[in-house]
Parts: sequence; C-alpha cells; structure tokens
Amino acid sequence: MVNADCAMTVCFVTPYSPKEITGVGKVVEDICRGLKKKGIDSVVITKRVKPVLETEQNIIELDCDNVKHFKDVYLGIRTAITIFKLRREIDLLHLQTPLPQSAFSAVIGQILGIPVVTTVHGVFPVPKSILKNFFYSVMSKITFFCSDELIFVSEGSKEYYNILKGRVILNGIDTNHFNQNDTLRDVTRTKLNIKDNFVFLFVGRVTPTKGIEEIIEATSIIKDIVNDDFKVLIVGPVIQKEMPDYQNKIRDADIDNYVINLGVQKNVRNFYYASDVFLLPSHFEGLPLVLLEAMACGLPVIASRVGEIPNIIENYMNGLLVEPRNVDDLVEKMMLCIDNKNELALMGKNAAKTIREEYSLGKMIEKYTRVYNNFINVAKLFIV
Repeated sequence: MVNADCAMTVCFVTPYSPKEITGVGKVVEDICRGLKKKGIDSVVITKRVKPVLETEQNIIELDCDNVKHFKDVYLGIRTAITIFKLRREIDLLHLQTPLPQSAFSAVIGQILGIPVVTTVHGVFPVPKSILKNFFYSVMSKITFFCSDELIFVSEGSKEYYNILKGRVILNGIDTNHFNQNDTLRDVTRTKLNIKDNFVFLFVGRVTPTKGIEEIIEATSIIKDIVNDDFKVLIVGPVIQKEMPDYQNKIRDADIDNYVINLGVQKNVRNFYYASDVFLLPSHFEGLPLVLLEAMACGLPVIASRVGEIPNIIENYMNGLLVEPRNVDDLVEKMMLCIDNKNELALMGKNAAKTIREEYSLGKMIEKYTRVYNNFINVAKLFIV
C-alpha cells in the first residue's frame, strides 16, 4: 500500500478525456479519485473535447480541432512538450493505450528519467490502410519498449500482443454506486413509457464494431416473432464517421417503434435499472466497464465471446455468451430471455455477485497503487 506521507504526483496521458463518455476516460477518472483518497496527486493530459461529463480532476487539455491531418501525431508532440514543462512536478507517467500519444510520452519519459507505466485497454480494430496499420504498429512497439511497466486489462489482450513482460489488472467499478434499485427502475420506466415492456439495453459508442448492426438485424427478426411488447434502448453517441447511415438502417429494418435512441446520457445508471437484459455483441473488447456496471446493477447480459468477457460470464449462470457477428446466435439468446422472464432474476443476482466479489473499484485501485509503489522512491536524479 502506498504511504500517504510520501508525496507523489501521477501524470495520466490519455487520448480519451474523462469529460467524454468512454471506458478509458472512466477508468482514468476512477483511478484519480481513488488515488486522491490515498493522498496521491494526479494530473491528466488529454485532448480538448466538448464536455459531456463533469470532473473534479486536474486536467490539461490540448486543442487539436484545427489540425486536419496527422492529428494523432500532433497530439503526441504537444503531449511530450507538456510533459517536459511539467518534468519537475510529476513522479510517474501512466499512459493509456499504445497509441501515438503514448509513444511520444514514453520516449520523453525515458529521456527525462520519469518512470513510465502503460495500461493496454484491450484489442483495437486493425486500420484498413496498410500504411496506417504499419504506423500504429510502430507506435505500439515504441510504447511497449519504452515502458517500465506494462499492464493489461485482460489475459486475452496480453496474449494478443504476445508480450512477455507485464501484468494483468482487471478493471473495477464502484459497487456502492452501481447496485440494484427497484424504486428507480419503476420511476425510469414510467418516464420512458416502457412500464409494461420487456427491455433490452445497449450502452456505448454506436459503431459497427460494438455490434450495433447485429442488434438492428436481430430486432427486425424478433419483431416478426413476438408481439409488440419489447423495446431496445440505445444509449451513447452515434459515431458518424463509422456509421453515417445509422438512422436509415433503423428505418429500413422497420423497427422505429422498437428502438428508443437516447443519445449521450450523463447518468446511465437509471437505464440499467429500467432494463431487463443488457446487450454487448461487440467484435472487439478488453474488459468493458459498461458490462461490469450492468451486471452490478443486477442485469443479465448477452455479450460476445471476445476479450475478457468469457472469463466474466459463466454461460446461463450470470449471463449469455454469443459469437461475434453471429445474428442467429444473438436472436436465439434474446428470444431465450423473452421466453424465460421468470428465470432472469436469478441470473441477474448471480451477475451482481460476480462483480461485487471480483471486479470492485477498491481492488483495482489497490493493485495500481502497488505498481506505483515500486517507483515511489525513484529519485529525480535524471530529470533535466
């Protein structure tokens, strides 16, 4: 455990701001909050975004909006310059994801003699461009080479990158905040006018890689099988670059009356309460926070057999696993839930128990502070 009497400042470097709705940004926010309780200061360097969420963290935002090309490289250079300016004020760099920003930060950290810890948040889709794919591969290798400690959020992601060094620290959530609440369930369902409906819920970025197209197709199939008594709530931002025809797909599938698009929401907890089953048929994942949050709120989940998910979900006990990109499998599992409503309560209870015992925020913070403790006595002898 890190001694609170030992002054320490951790600098988080992330391309995903705590002010936007992303899993990485949420992890950074939670770790910073946990470190503060232990007497450890933190600062976050990230890109400037249109704020959606409020944060109490010390954030340095870098404006990249006016950069049309090589925005990732620009962000990386600006971040390295910022770290150089802060070199006498920070004791450790904690980088998020092996992207260009991390590569530049890792290099400057090694030059300045600042310890570098990098967390790898799962597996990312391979860019279609061969040149871009090569560039990101080089950035990953530089990040890994220049990191003093590598942390993976799942065994699967560690195996994917085939890195011998490094350890696994599972993501965790605040189980005091995310729990079951029948009162808020009724209130939220009444507000959404879904009081008597069976409700599926998706939370995340609306992109093909999150399985949105499979959800749309599955919903279209199920509506022709069952009566008009189910809804699909979609919570999250539509990524226009990746899914510009999202609304057209909804209309073409003739499911306007079944899908409720709620867009970006600051507080997703109430939607967990209001729902019966959580959907996450992603093509790629590490250890998704939204999955942990939904399960902690007592929701049975239908999620893809990717990343760390198969290690969280015990099929038919605390959730249901599906093969990624398999619409027939998704339809079968969704229909299974609709046809066996009375059995979902036990599955949800088991889901909440799994998260409380294995994926709490407290456990995650304790493991990270132990990693930081390995560097806490590193003197700033080499800092320029």
